[in-house]
Amino acid sequence: MEDAIRKLDNVRLRKVVSEIAKTSGDVKIHIAKLIDQMAQEMRTQVTSSSDRYNVNKDSSNKDVDWNKRFQDLLSLPDSEEKFKKLYQMANDFVYAATSYAKIIISELCIPAQDKLIKPVGGSIDQDKWRGSMGLAGGQKFVCQNILFKLCWDVELKEGLYMYGGDQPSDEAAMKVANHELKGLMHFNSCNLKELHFPLIAIIDYKGFRVVAINILPVGKETIRYGSGDSGSTIHATDTHLNELMKQAAGRLNLKGHYVGGHPRWQHLYAPGDLEGHLGDDGNFYLLDFARTFPPEAPLEETQFERTSRCVYYQMLRPELVRSHDQPLSSDAFTRWGYHDPDFEVHNDEVIRASRRLLGEVIPQFAQTLDLVENSLTPERLKESLDRIVEDMHRTGINLRHMGRLRNAVTGHVTREVLLREMVSRVIKDRLRKKFRQRMSMLPNDVSEEYFKEIVLELFNLVLGRDQNLAADFWRELESDLKRKFGENSWNSSESLQHSQNIPSLFRRLMSLCGVKLTQEAQEQLLQDPETFHFVDSDVSELVAQTKHLDFHSFAESMSLLFAANKKPSGRERMRLLQIASAKLETAQRSTPANSLHQTKWGSILLEIAKMSPDTDLKTLEIVNRACQKCQSAIHINRYDVEGHLVYGDTLVHKANVMIKCQKPPPEVMQCFQEAAAAYFHVMNFQVEAVDSIYHRAYEIFQNYSNLGAMALQGAIQVCRSVIRVNPRHCSSHFLIGTSIMEFQDFKLKLNLNLESDLVYHLQEALQLSNGQLYESLHKRAEKFLGDFDPTDPSFLRNSAGIFQALHQFRKEDSRGLVGWTKCLHLSSSYQTLEQKKETYQILGNLYQQGLEANDEFMDHVFRDGFVKQKTHLDLMLKIAPHSNLVQKMILACCPLLLKLDLEGLHDIQDEELAILATRRSKFLEMLNLSTCQLVTDRTVIKFASNCSGLREIQLEGCRLITDTCVSVIARSCPQLEKISLAYCSNITPTGIVALAKFLPRLESVNLKGCNGVNYIATIALADIAYLKHLDLEGCPLGRDETLYELGKKSQTLESISLAELRLVDEPVMSVVRNLFNLKTLSVSGCDKLTNATISQIVTSLPQLRELDLSEVIGLTDAAIIELVNKCQMMSVVSLRGLKNLTDASLCYLSRWTHIKSLNLRNISRMTNEAILKWSHVPQLEFLDLSISRAHSPGNLINDDAIVHLSEIAPNLREISLENCTKLTYRSLASLLQRCFQLENLNMNFSKKISWEGLKYFHPKLRVLKLEETQLQDEAVIEISRNFPMLRELSIARNPEISDVGLQALLESRPTLQYFNLEGCLNLTAKSLRNLGTQFNQLEILNLNETLVLDDTLISILKKTFNLKTLSLMGCPNLTEISLKVITQLLPRLQHLNLKSAALTDSVVVELAEYGSQLCQVNLMDCPNISWASLNAFKKCPLMTDVKTNAHGSPKTRTKKDLSSSLILSFVSN
Repeated sequence: MEDAIRKLDNVRLRKVVSEIAKTSGDVKIHIAKLIDQMAQEMRTQVTSSSDRYNVNKDSSNKDVDWNKRFQDLLSLPDSEEKFKKLYQMANDFVYAATSYAKIIISELCIPAQDKLIKPVGGSIDQDKWRGSMGLAGGQKFVCQNILFKLCWDVELKEGLYMYGGDQPSDEAAMKVANHELKGLMHFNSCNLKELHFPLIAIIDYKGFRVVAINILPVGKETIRYGSGDSGSTIHATDTHLNELMKQAAGRLNLKGHYVGGHPRWQHLYAPGDLEGHLGDDGNFYLLDFARTFPPEAPLEETQFERTSRCVYYQMLRPELVRSHDQPLSSDAFTRWGYHDPDFEVHNDEVIRASRRLLGEVIPQFAQTLDLVENSLTPERLKESLDRIVEDMHRTGINLRHMGRLRNAVTGHVTREVLLREMVSRVIKDRLRKKFRQRMSMLPNDVSEEYFKEIVLELFNLVLGRDQNLAADFWRELESDLKRKFGENSWNSSESLQHSQNIPSLFRRLMSLCGVKLTQEAQEQLLQDPETFHFVDSDVSELVAQTKHLDFHSFAESMSLLFAANKKPSGRERMRLLQIASAKLETAQRSTPANSLHQTKWGSILLEIAKMSPDTDLKTLEIVNRACQKCQSAIHINRYDVEGHLVYGDTLVHKANVMIKCQKPPPEVMQCFQEAAAAYFHVMNFQVEAVDSIYHRAYEIFQNYSNLGAMALQGAIQVCRSVIRVNPRHCSSHFLIGTSIMEFQDFKLKLNLNLESDLVYHLQEALQLSNGQLYESLHKRAEKFLGDFDPTDPSFLRNSAGIFQALHQFRKEDSRGLVGWTKCLHLSSSYQTLEQKKETYQILGNLYQQGLEANDEFMDHVFRDGFVKQKTHLDLMLKIAPHSNLVQKMILACCPLLLKLDLEGLHDIQDEELAILATRRSKFLEMLNLSTCQLVTDRTVIKFASNCSGLREIQLEGCRLITDTCVSVIARSCPQLEKISLAYCSNITPTGIVALAKFLPRLESVNLKGCNGVNYIATIALADIAYLKHLDLEGCPLGRDETLYELGKKSQTLESISLAELRLVDEPVMSVVRNLFNLKTLSVSGCDKLTNATISQIVTSLPQLRELDLSEVIGLTDAAIIELVNKCQMMSVVSLRGLKNLTDASLCYLSRWTHIKSLNLRNISRMTNEAILKWSHVPQLEFLDLSISRAHSPGNLINDDAIVHLSEIAPNLREISLENCTKLTYRSLASLLQRCFQLENLNMNFSKKISWEGLKYFHPKLRVLKLEETQLQDEAVIEISRNFPMLRELSIARNPEISDVGLQALLESRPTLQYFNLEGCLNLTAKSLRNLGTQFNQLEILNLNETLVLDDTLISILKKTFNLKTLSLMGCPNLTEISLKVITQLLPRLQHLNLKSAALTDSVVVELAEYGSQLCQVNLMDCPNISWASLNAFKKCPLMTDVKTNAHGSPKTRTKKDLSSSLILSFVSN
């Protein structure tokens, strides 16, 4: 239709022009007839297009009821058809309004009686077009139910014009028309459905401006708000309309104020001349929006001319008003608000807003422009600056302040663009003025040719073709520029004419002035702007420029959105969505502050993002844009429910995309938190939306399997927002509990503490469901407990939380109490010391309740503790302080104990043992506190004092025990027969003398590693009459005479260890001569002994059964031959490290027919011949033929010897052949085939091991070591098949082993406790990740020099709960992400090797925080840790050794205690 009318229009106008040239008669009548014909045809076209709105075709000659059609369409439910019709109707209205406006403007030169469209209210003085209709509205016309208002400045009274003051200002009147459109659009953007508005269009043509508004069903009698008679009467009679206006004002940030004189004034929330009507159709309509927003305060610092009437047309931008920190009065500085008692207050508030504009907003925007210019490429900068007018408006800056903005900007390009914009607008004003002047000079002419002449003349002056006229023209432009944009907008020393880029200037002029140049003219101007001259044919058309309600693009966009939603996912749907987005962008440019536009735009962008790949960063950019649009909508209207809802949905999708793009968890969680806040606002405004928001939370929960734990936290956040609105929403409580239960190691990933939340929300769900969930929750808790994996704390956490909620909801049902107790028992194993204390306190309370109720489970656990003791009794002792009943039962059981075995309870302390130690018991005979490193004298003294019947005390490794304790033991336990004080470093001779003095019945004393054993102590021990077993290994005896006395006095000894004492022959010989009953002797490490000692041994001790000669390197073949011949009852012999031995003596070893254990390690001269001469050794169980690489590259033993050995020693249980490099798979196969009792096999560094040697099934093999043996996957597969009892496996430094082999091991699921994969570089994360799952009983794991990754290591550690030793030396891919959580995941870890790891001080602190069981740590070659951070290991009570060469350590590099239990070993670089 548009093309048809445009064609018709052009044809008719050309006819008018041609006829004028021909006619000499009454030109006016002729023109009127032609225009009448043209208008009638146009009217027919417009009305016929209304058929699509169900207008009767027979009424084509009747006026179109635009308002009824518009309001009827708005009342329909949203649909594609609705918005398509709205879009079409809005287009038809704009085109019809434009066509009639062109006629009205073209008829200005024709007498009123001859006009086709006559003015409302009578004739017009042709000499003075300014009519008498209206005041501020200008001349009015009505056609086709459209009211047209000509924008002229009208004279209010003689010498006073509405806007110009003493002189008319049509430019100001045109600005007011813009304010009319702007005010209407912003009221419409409030989205209050009960407020209705007209269609509006502003048409600029031939220098004139016309406002077109559809006729509304209102009159003088329908007004309910504001004034329709210039303030004589003020209306505010409809309370509902008053409330609607108050709501709208709140969203526009407008202030209520009094209008009119007292006492007839009314409190309004809009300007006094804005009218609110209750239309004949029952709808509320608003009219006259020009003064919706407050005027800019007339301040002197604005730098441009102001008149007394400027407050009626120089308004503050809506964006500035909406962003201000307080509402502003629309009638400030005008007579409308003059009678308000707070008039001056209102004025001051507007002054503050105006000064904020000048002093804050403009400078800040200038800084932004400078930043943009400095950061963008030229292409991106041009694209950005093309939107500078739009950006100014969006920021709240009026274009009249463009000069001030340019003065504040420093960027050259931006200043140039701003100057070009100002010059273009000044030229546009001049062109409009000349158009109006020409119209008044040609009262009977409608031809465009005269106006084109003006364009040509002006454009050539801009080009400077007539130098004299051009110079005057540009000087006048400078004056106009300063008057319009301020004195500082232009520096007079510059040349305004030569500062302009002519092609760019004309492109902008064409856009602003509605002048269309031919394509040829544009190209020639671009090519040669210096010489180009405009001619008649260069101007092709003067275009009517139209501004209208932003409804067209919005309606079209919504129509496209509905159409897209009907399409399945695919290119067509994406294309429609993208077009819809572009249309909304167009709508948004005209009204940036329309919250509905922003919300819909955000929803469209969200749909586009959902159709884009989640892992693409471009998708994240789209989602961010969607978030920005929703944020803008909410900022504009915080009551925008749909805006909050779309914002929440967008944030959820953004979080999903961020998870897929592996963004940091805190950023993802921020998205979920903001989404929950947005949903909370939705429910605050619409309580009925609670269930809808819950379902959104449930959808997030369902995505857990794809998005991981952070999605669960998102569901929790949203459910919490639901509960804030409705605390009794059962489903939300239950979903929170379910989400928490689904977390896997949530502390690691999210650093949260949700145990209490789990209990609380499950309790609430139970209460709100009246217990209907009880049985299902109990079954779920039992399942968690039944599926308990010691390596996964989440099972315990979930089960404990459910049982706790069940117990607190229904205490009479003991199932909750028992289940909760079981969970706490298990969970205490992997907690820090502080966490354990809290757990024990809870357990104490639970046991108190359970035992009081005579619960069978509680009673069983209690009795089990006293039967099994050790860790079982440890738990009872730790909870006793928190339960009086437990204490009483322990005290009752104590007197009946025969033994108390607490060995290995590293963290048990005096306070926990006090309840046992203080109870007298005449039956207790054995006390074992070995390796209870925190036990002190106080506890042992109490035991000794109260248990006088003790016969055995084991205190090995109790480093805090002193002589005081030993003395009390000696005096209090007269029946003591056996005591071990090994490695009790604080024992001195005083304590040992006390033992010898007061304990004559002692039979066994172990003083291994005690530094306090000297001559005096040894002589005292020799006086013990019944002493049979004495271990003095590593004790500093002081002098040789010690052993002489010992030999003379201790003739009852049956075993003695003198290992590591560095003795010579004579002292040892003196002992041997006198100890006739000796059956076991160890002189290991006494490297000064010779054959003479052996001769004495064989002479004096023919009955000797066990002899350790390890590292006695002076012995020769003769000594061994003599030993074999004379001590034939030997069962255990160690000849380790006797490098002088050869086959000459070794070939006789099989003569020991009772030999069970034979250690021949590091005897490098041994060959096959020795073994091949051995005869049957049926009792041999242990044999070590290894040789270390430090002694020799390999020994001379080959397959023949091992095959022979397997035949003569069928009962071998353990054999070590390490570094026997000549062995092949034959040896391995022979051992597996013939030695059916074999449990331990070490063939490390045997280079020729293959799968053929491992293909034999062996049901008893427990330890297999095949390091650096060139193993391949086939061999590992055989291992997985044939050794079901395997517990320890080392396949280190076999780089050909791949995921295939390891996967075979994993699938066979051996219960491995030791696994060494050092240097297996061909293994990937794919198989390594499952290590912990399949080998979850591992206690020792070596991953040195592997390519393990952070996530892989975490996955392993989460499942290896029992791990005590971990080695990660030289793993290049590990970072602090995994290293810092090692001790959190491995609560039982004792030994940790992190040599060369990428540690930092913060990681060291984390390791120490949770390392309550750590004993040894290797931190060598970790360059990023400092000495200071090692103080964190003070928190590890069992720490004995930290190897480090950290920077900042003491210069002396000596051992230094950080605490009583921590010693650091320094190794220099």
